[in-house]
Order: sequence, then structure tokens, then C-alpha cells
Amino acid sequence: MKDKVLNLLQINKDEVKKVLVLILQSLFIGVFVSYYNTFINAAFLDTFRISFLAYGYLASGLIGLATSFVFSLIIKRLAFKVYSVLVLLIIFICVCILKLTIDQVPSVLNASFSLFNANFSFNKLIIFIGFIVYSPFSLIVILIYTSQLIKLFTLRQGKRLFSLIGSGSVIAAIISYLSVPILLNYLSAPSDLLWISLCGLFLTAILQLFINKSFFLIDKRTLNKLKPIKVVSDKLKEEKTYIRNIYLLSIISMIGLILVSFLFLSETKLFFRDFDVKVIGQFLGLFFGLSKGIELIVNTFFSGRLLAKHGIRFGLESLPKLLLPLTTIAIITSILSFTYNSFNTVTFIVIVLCMMTLIVVKRSLEDVTFKNLFQPLDKSIKHIIQSNAEIKARQIGIVIVAIILIIIQQSEYKDLNKIKYLVALFLACILWLFLIRKTLVSLKNYIRNVFDTHININLFKREKERIEFKTLELKAKLFKLFFPSLSIDKKTKEISLIDNDYIIKQHQNKVQYINYVKNHWSNKFYPELLRIIKYENIFIVSYLISSLSDKINSNNFKDYIIKNEKDINSRLLIILLNINFDIKHHVEKNKILLKESSEDVLLEAMFYLKVLKYIDVEIPIENFNFEKNVKTRNLESLYLENPYKKNLKITQNEYLKLKDRLDYSVQYYTWILASIVDLNTNPADFNSIIKSLTDELHNEKQNLFNLVKPIYGKDEINKILYFLDNNTEDNKILAVEMIDMVFNNELKEYFVPIAEKNSIEDQLKKLREIFPQVDLNPIDRLKRIINYTPQKLNDWIRIQAIELLSKNLKVSGMPIELEANTYNSNLLIREATMICMFKINGETYQKPNSNIINVFERFKALRNSTIFSEIDTHTLVDILKITELKIFNFNSLNSLEYNNHLILLKGNTNLQCENLVDDLIIPNKEIIDTLLKKSTQDLKFLKIKREEFLKIAFCNQILSKKLSYLIIK
Repeated sequence: MKDKVLNLLQINKDEVKKVLVLILQSLFIGVFVSYYNTFINAAFLDTFRISFLAYGYLASGLIGLATSFVFSLIIKRLAFKVYSVLVLLIIFICVCILKLTIDQVPSVLNASFSLFNANFSFNKLIIFIGFIVYSPFSLIVILIYTSQLIKLFTLRQGKRLFSLIGSGSVIAAIISYLSVPILLNYLSAPSDLLWISLCGLFLTAILQLFINKSFFLIDKRTLNKLKPIKVVSDKLKEEKTYIRNIYLLSIISMIGLILVSFLFLSETKLFFRDFDVKVIGQFLGLFFGLSKGIELIVNTFFSGRLLAKHGIRFGLESLPKLLLPLTTIAIITSILSFTYNSFNTVTFIVIVLCMMTLIVVKRSLEDVTFKNLFQPLDKSIKHIIQSNAEIKARQIGIVIVAIILIIIQQSEYKDLNKIKYLVALFLACILWLFLIRKTLVSLKNYIRNVFDTHININLFKREKERIEFKTLELKAKLFKLFFPSLSIDKKTKEISLIDNDYIIKQHQNKVQYINYVKNHWSNKFYPELLRIIKYENIFIVSYLISSLSDKINSNNFKDYIIKNEKDINSRLLIILLNINFDIKHHVEKNKILLKESSEDVLLEAMFYLKVLKYIDVEIPIENFNFEKNVKTRNLESLYLENPYKKNLKITQNEYLKLKDRLDYSVQYYTWILASIVDLNTNPADFNSIIKSLTDELHNEKQNLFNLVKPIYGKDEINKILYFLDNNTEDNKILAVEMIDMVFNNELKEYFVPIAEKNSIEDQLKKLREIFPQVDLNPIDRLKRIINYTPQKLNDWIRIQAIELLSKNLKVSGMPIELEANTYNSNLLIREATMICMFKINGETYQKPNSNIINVFERFKALRNSTIFSEIDTHTLVDILKITELKIFNFNSLNSLEYNNHLILLKGNTNLQCENLVDDLIIPNKEIIDTLLKKSTQDLKFLKIKREEFLKIAFCNQILSKKLSYLIIK
């Protein structure tokens, strides 16, 4: 039951104590503000005419400005734990003096005097003072309260919790409006309501002592007044645009509030001019009680959810957007009321709705969101900026609106005053919306500046230098890697064959054919030349290049490619690079598409795309057309990483294509979450697959962010990812907020739960609302992973599930999930299935002392190697597929086709070799001879297909860096 309530209110378990204490303090603050407000407003309206309200606002604003300067001095010199209690006690003493003065004014002091064109007695002056100090006193009390909210909660927590915490004051307001008519029958004087108000303030101060002791154990602020002031000064210079917009927004918000309140009070007094005062009191009690009741419901159940879903813009714009049409209607009905008296009632109803909207929306959405604007600011200046915005700026707003009201009252055509007030409110709403948008733009820019100050800007802008294969050296490095039998003279650029005798001996017939082509050359041999380059053994290709280098370097060959060849594979691409062929122009002109069918073609496309990335070739987004499976994820990531994506404007169709891919990927991400949660019921037995699924989850998260790079820009997304993965907690929250502000609503619904620092369970709970998942027991989940998994899932996770299912069988017989995979087209899965089925039957899959190494042993050998220890599982599985099934020994070196294989050493050999990268050797003839001479008889190694591995390594940052180091040395 407790969990259901917390879930309904969106409170995490570790937040319960803070939230309950702060709701209670909010209740006490509400008691202070509500009873003070009720008495002082009633006393003011009873003592002065309604037109004098504008002068009251003006005086209140001026007093508030003076008070705010004093308060700013206090918070700059005292720690929060000190000034939070001290200021509350000062206000308590001031209100006590006010109460005692009202009750004890000697009659001899009731002589009258003139102020603001009104006759004043001393009693009136006390009421006037009580009215003008109400605004600064209440704002300071609320500011202290909200300051600690900002200290105790992050920006993301604030969206969920601030409105809920503020519901305490709403409850207090409801109680006050319902109880005042009853209390007045028992109190000796209306001013006794101030005693109740003072009780609320006293309890607020007592609870503040408890909060300071319990939640602010470490307060790093110092009494040294110079250091904080210097820090603040420096920060204000850096962030002045954002801070200025916050101040302006605070001013216009207060102007809107006062205009609506003034219109409501003046229209209420006018509408009920023929009724008894009790009727007005009953109306106001009913109206405010109903408004506060609605506010309580919105605060408790809807506000946090709405803000968490729609973000800061929604919270700030809701109030002016709602007031704007209501004000427009009120202006129209006011004009019509000159002809039709019945429209006066309609105008009054619309203004009442404006006031109700103000009460409900401002407290539950606008105020809560405004507090969150301070969260991104540095802690050293946050409290000072908040003080200036919520006290000084608002008091300036009060002064401005008071001057506006006075000017309108003193102008001609007083019958039109109501329309003038409404027009002023209409213009204020327009300016309000304009300032909100300016503030949000400056907030985005501010967060971007925060990103840039924490990130080496070159980290993203100079991406080519991050990978060791620099563009300038790309041609030579690729040529040397893929054609190790060839050597290029640095001066003459002539190509020679290193192991000519070996090639002639092993491939005699094909060598003779190439010699024939060379001796009888004509342009008709170009198709045949291309066929050999693309598809023949790499030895033969090397011989062809060395024999026909003049033909390949000719302009005729380049012209033939331009006119006839659109299917450029990796070998041909490397050769074209080395003859300075304009690949960029060729690809863009012919709109060459990336193809996909088999894994070999996918690997080819990945390599092809990676090379094009370095030479800044643009591939149109309409080519983003891959199937939704694991084979294409790395390919689509490479495609979306292309540097030209920075300011790409995509069409609606292209957006829909990406959105479709995102839907699928988020569904897959949610499926992984569900799998982890189901298997976590017994983590000891399933720890290995849980770890693999967690890694897969991280990879898919990266992929999801890659998918939105064409929409929002590569640099923007890379910075967000950097902050989510590699920075402080505060900056991670800023990264999530950047997502909240930049992404549209349908994408934000996906990415905010993924980016937030939530547990696996919490992420699943949010995402399964979009993509429902079935809860399964661990065994059924393993079965689902094996046979009913999304195609994107890593093959190795499926193999792990097959192994774990075979080990955790609780019934006799062979599971159908295993039997079905004996015919799986994936050779690795088929092999793993057969091994596990043999074990279940108590049989041995391979002969004892056999040199065959099964899929589990091969994977372990690759993972335990030094060179592959840090690479992701997807890449490791790709390498596993091109690793031979046998373990080879010293005697196998004689028969090794070194141009087709790499050697992964197994065991502790302590061998020193020129082309050794960690424990991987890229062999040539000289290295094989060296191994035969220097290595011991116990040498063991695995063989990996050379050309396929080089393509995989070139597309993997870790491996490409290691291979680059090999070539450089």
C-alpha cells in the first residue's frame, strides 16, 4: 500500500522524510501567509477606497526594494543555517509589534494627516503599514523556504516534488478561508487573526532549526565577505544574459499577478455594490476555497507529472497562454457592455476565471517551474540570484504596475478604465510569453556554455584526430595493412612485390593469366582487372597491382571507373585512394547507396562508410535504409556519426523513418530492461548474462542517441552523452534538462527516462507504459532470449542463454528451445546448441586431446587476450566468426597463408616480434621466418582471417588505435 501511494505521488523512498517535513513546514508558512493576508486585505479594503489600492502597491514595492537590499547583505555575510532562522525571528518580532500597535493605539494619536491625497489617522497608518509590509515579509519567508528546496533537491526532483511539497500551504489556505468566518464569531477583534498567523511563523522557525540540523550537516559558506562577493561578481559577468532574463521574467510575472488581482478586487466590489458586506465575504470565501481546493488537487496529483513530461516551457507558458484568451474575451465583453448591460456580468465571470486561473496555475505550475530556473546556476551564486529575482525584481514589478494603475486612474475617460486595465494585462501577457522564450533560449545557451567549460572543445570538433587513422596518413596505412606483400618507394612511388617467388609458386596459373593480360593489354581488360581486384585472393591482387601499376594509375582507368563502376568494395576503394581518384565527387554525383544483405556485405559497407567519413563524403539520409537487426546497428551508428550531419535539415519523411527506427530501438531497450529485471530474481546463477545484457543496454543507449543526431546535431548529442557518462551529478542533471528542452515531446518521452539516473526497475516502470512487457520467471526469460528475442540481440547473449538453460533444467528431457536451434542458420548458435545438448545427455562434443576448440573456449580465449580485452561484445563476436575452430601449434607455421591470416598467441610465450600488437601478430614472410627460428615448440595460436579482421578493426576505435600504433612504429 505504501509503495502504491509513493508511486501515485511520484516520491522515491529516499525522499520520504524530506518531503514530509517540508510539507509540514509549507503548512505552517501557509498559516502565516493566509491569516495575515486575510486580515490585512480586509482591513485595507474596509479602511480605504479601492482606487487607493494602487498607492498601496507602490508603497509596498518601494518598501520591498529597501527590504530586499538589507536581506541581500544578510545572505552574503551569513551562512544559510544562520540567516534562515534569524530572518524568520525578525519578521516574527515585526508582526508582533504590528499586532500590539493595532490593539494599543492611544486615542490621542488619532489626529488626522494627509498622504497620497487621502486623509490618514494613526489607525489608518498602521493598517497601511501592515498592508505594504505584507508583500516583502511573505516573499522573504517563502524565499527562505524555496532556497532550501533548491539546496535539497535537484532540478529533475524539483519538477516532480516542488508542487507536491507546496500543497501544505494550499491546505493551510483552504483551512483559513473556511475557518475565518467561524473564528471571527469567537475572537474579540479581527486583528486576533494575526496571533494565528504568528503561531504559524513561530512553528516555521522551529521546524527550520530541525531542517538545518538534519539536512544541512555540511555548510561550506564562510563568514568572510570578500570571497563570496568576488565569486558572484565573476559569475554574473559570465551568465548575465540568462540572469537578466530571469529578472525580467520575474518582473513581468508580478505585473501580471497584480493586474489580475486588482481587476478581480475592483470588479468584485463593483458587482456586489448593492449587497451586504457579508455577501461579499461569503462569495470570496467560496471562491478562494474552491480555487485552493482545485489547486490542491492539481498540486498533489497532476503538477509534477505534467512538468516531468512537458518540461520547463510548459510550466512557464501555461499561465500567460491561459490568461491571454480570457483577457481578450473580457475586453470584447467590456466594450459590448456599453451597449448591452448584461455583458457586465459576463465580464465579471471572465475576470473571476482569470483570478481562478492565476491562483491555480501560478502556484501549481508557474511558481514551481520558476524555482527550477535557478537550479542550473552555480551553487556559489544561486541563492543570491534567487533572492534578487524573487524579492528585488518582484518589488520592481509591483512598483511598475502601481505606476501603471495610477496613470490609468489619473487619465481621462474614467469610464474606460476597466478596458485600459484589461489592455494593459493583454500587453503584459504578450510580453510575458516573449520573455519566457528569451529566457529558455538563454537557458539552453547557458547550459551549452557549461558543457563547453567542462569539455575540451576539440574533443568533438576535431573528431578526425581522435582516431589514430588521420586523414593525411589514411592512404598509406590502409594500403600497407591490406596489401602486405607490396612495398611503395617513398621517393619514386613505385610499387614492388616483396614475396614474388612465393606467389608464383602457389598461384602459378593465375599469375600466368595476369602476365598474359599485361603483355596483351587493351582497354577491354578493365572489367577483368576490376573483377580480380574485388574478388580474387589477396596474393593475386597484390601481384596484379605490382604488374599493372601503370595501367591502374592511368587516367583511362579513372575514366572507366567514373563511367562504369558504382559498386566500389574495400579493396578497390583503397586502390582508388592511392591513385588520387576523386571518390568524394564520384559517390555524391552517382548517389551510391549502401547495400546490405549478408554479413560480409555489411562489414564491407561499414568499412566503406568509415573511409568516406574521413574524406568528408556526404551520403544522403534517404540511404538510411537498413534492416532492424544486430548486423546493422554498428553500420547505422557509423552512418549517423558522419561529420556533415551537424546542421542537417531533414524532411518529414526522413524524420518518420528515423522515428520508426527509434520506436523499434526503444522497444528493444525496454525488452532488455525487462530481461535484466526477470533474471535478477536469482542474480548468483545468472550473473554472467546479466552483465552481458547490461553492456547491451549501454550499447543500445548509445545507438538511440546516435539515431537523433541527424535531427538535433551531432555535436549537441555528443556533449549530452559526454555529460551523462563522464561528469558530476549536477552536470548529468543539466544534460537531462537539455534533452527536456531540445527534444520534441514524442522523443522526450523516450529519452528522459533513459537519460535520468534511475534504477533498472524505475526505467522499466516508465518505459513499459509505452512498450508493455511481460513479467517472466528466469527460465522462461532464458527461453524467450533464445527463440523469441528481437533480431538486434547480440549472438553471444543468446549463446549464454542456451548454456544457462541447459545448466538450470528442472525437468527431464530435451527442451524444445534447444532442439529448434540445431538447425539455426547462425553457425555459432548452432554449435553452442549442439555442445549443450551433448552435455545434457552426458556425452562429449569433441574427442579428448583434440585440437578443435569449441565456441565457448574460442570466445574465452579472445576475451582473455590482451588486444581484445577492452572491446565490446558485438565486435568480439564478429571476430569470433572469422576465427578458425582449431588451435594451432609450432608445426603449423610452415603451412600458414600469412597474407590471409593473423595469429593470436595463446599462453605465455614472451615472444618479441616486430609486428606484434599486444598478443596479435600481423604476419609477413620475414615474421614467419623469425617465428620459426626464435619461438619454442610449445607455441600455440589461433588463426583469424586477415582481410575481414582489418575491416572490423578499422571500424572499432580501440582496435584502430592499436593497429595505428603498430604501423607508426
